[in-house]
Amino acid sequence: MAVGARLSLYSGKARYAAQYQFQYSEYDSVHGIISRSLDEISSIQSDYTGVGGSAGFSYVASPNLTIGAVIESPTYGSIEDVSRLVVIDIYDTLHSDYYWEWAYEDSGYAEYNLLHPLSFGLGMGFSYRQLNLAVDLKYTDWSQVEFIDEFTNSWNAFIQQDYREVVSVRLGAEYVLPKSGISLRAGYFIDPLPFPSDYISKNRKYTTFGIGFLIEEIMTIDIAAVLGGYTLVNNEQPPCTERYETRIAFVTIAYRI
Repeated sequence: MAVGARLSLYSGKARYAAQYQFQYSEYDSVHGIISRSLDEISSIQSDYTGVGGSAGFSYVASPNLTIGAVIESPTYGSIEDVSRLVVIDIYDTLHSDYYWEWAYEDSGYAEYNLLHPLSFGLGMGFSYRQLNLAVDLKYTDWSQVEFIDEFTNSWNAFIQQDYREVVSVRLGAEYVLPKSGISLRAGYFIDPLPFPSDYISKNRKYTTFGIGFLIEEIMTIDIAAVLGGYTLVNNEQPPCTERYETRIAFVTIAYRI
């Protein structure tokens, strides 16, 4: 049996941008053809810092089977958001001199603190000759997400009402070609969204591929890719569909001294 613990420090940035465009034309007996266009651009840039940790164990039950468990502590995060909104609205009568244009620009700043919930994980690995298989489950109750400052703590009631607990499932396989030092890998995982199912048209599902190279027993080069995404739908008026796609590539180099 092996036991271990980890302290994690987080730092990063995220940027969200959206553009909304609306155009239409109609005929008016007074002004003739009327054209209107609305262009709206919004963006939010977030800076994150945080701290968290985890502890767990693994147990070699047999030469071919390993099991393990992990508990992830709540993660404390501090977020700073800088937002910007630009709106341009144009109303034009093409057969008269009437022209109207309205422009608006605004920016904002917000700082808040967030507590990520506790998570539990269970895993199992099976090895037979050159084949390695792995499966793990992770439980998280997202209704326990909590804003812990006066600016945002009023949102906690909505989180407890609308968010739910989920179990993510991950499957992976690796086949090692011993003479060449090459490892072929593939995986699949489902990470359900913690929202009410009425808003989910396609849940989060991802496929992974990878290849690893062992060079002279002291150096490894690993290349991997993640493909997948999810789709949200809101049937209220006006209806809205949001589609998110993930395309990530990883390259890792390790050297043993």
